[in-house]
Amino acid sequence: MKVLKIKFSFLIVIMMVACNKSKQHDSTHEQKDTMSAMIHLTPREQVLINLATDTAKIKTIFETSDFYGVAAIDENSAGSISSRVNGRIEKLFIRNPGEEIKTGQALYSIYSEELLSDENEFILATENQSKFSQQKNTVDALIDASRKKLLLWGLSDKQINELTKNKKTSPTVTFYSDINGYLSELNVNEGEYVSTGTALFKIAEQSSIWVDAEVYQNEISYLYQTPEIIIQFNALPNETFSGKIIQNPPAMDENKKVAAVRIMVKNLDGKIKPGMMATVSIKRNQKKTLVIPKSSIVLGKLNSVWIETASGMFENRMIETGIENKTEVEILKGIKQGDIVVSSGGYLLNSAYILKNGAKSMPGMNM
Repeated sequence: MKVLKIKFSFLIVIMMVACNKSKQHDSTHEQKDTMSAMIHLTPREQVLINLATDTAKIKTIFETSDFYGVAAIDENSAGSISSRVNGRIEKLFIRNPGEEIKTGQALYSIYSEELLSDENEFILATENQSKFSQQKNTVDALIDASRKKLLLWGLSDKQINELTKNKKTSPTVTFYSDINGYLSELNVNEGEYVSTGTALFKIAEQSSIWVDAEVYQNEISYLYQTPEIIIQFNALPNETFSGKIIQNPPAMDENKKVAAVRIMVKNLDGKIKPGMMATVSIKRNQKKTLVIPKSSIVLGKLNSVWIETASGMFENRMIETGIENKTEVEILKGIKQGDIVVSSGGYLLNSAYILKNGAKSMPGMNM
């Protein structure tokens, strides 16, 4: 249907040109030269060729360099979780590097004779509170000292309150995370004996994350211009994030002819997960200049645009362009601010003009 519609539009243009040509009067050679790159369309004809216009305006434009990366744990924010007691690791509740960890999530359980002994001491002290009411101050001091010892071992207030309520110890004690983050390193196995201070895990906070990417050598210079960096993740298609280069200078890989660059991204809401694929865009050559829609340009030996000079009257002009992005292009020469340019239908205008005057009459089409 789309092809038929285009062909139909061309037929309309041909009929339009023929009709216009029959209505024209003879003019001098100088007049023909003046109108040699102009054509007239009625409002109905403009609708039939789907013609649309835009205004040339001064605005900020920039080019972008896009490359790809992958989200990784921010190792600079990683901290070690060490054993508070001597004992045997009975169970690990997290095992895989990169695994997400929530505050209050169980990390591991341990059997510790020292800890078990201190728990029994605490329970005994609480039981004596009612038996030795006359020595209340002394008993309360013993309970407080015993409680502080359990807190130093790493037990939470909730766990100690349960001991007070149930008056019963467990062979193993479970320890929980006090941060949101990701497992960076696992340094222990189930059944392994550990000492006080043994590093068990390395957990990185999730408030920031790295994006590791590769940049071609010819684009490395842009990284030294303190560029604005925009990041999009495939798993979060409707969101953009700003980033900051933290590895400067980039690490070169001569075999691949690329540079490894590391970018830090804030991740306060925890949406970005390690392993997510990312597109990194660097803004460069930013400037305030005259721009028009990229769709306005009619490509040829010489690039041109159609300008609406009066109601229904369109003129073809040669242009010189500068920087461009996906939707807009800088104009260096050929049009001025405020000119109305054809942003859709330019190629059909070209076809209509060539049918009327021949290919050699179109500027830039001379062979």
